Amino acid sequence: MVRERKSIGHTGTTCPLCGTRGLVLTESRFVRRGLARLRPNFDADARLYELCRECGAKHAVELVA
Repeated sequence: MVRERKSIGHTGTTCPLCGTRGLVLTESRFVRRGLARLRPNFDADARLYELCRECGAKHAVELVA
């Protein structure tokens, strides 16, 4: 399976590793390909994380309703 990444926007938080401000909020999910298109129980397994453009660190984000 192949993952697709989509940048959602910038956040106002700082990176805990390098201190850079303005992390990029990114969504990553599996894309339906091949036989996955026929499976009704396909799970895209979407993940949200903040990505630091300076040091490349990823920080998981939990959605709060």
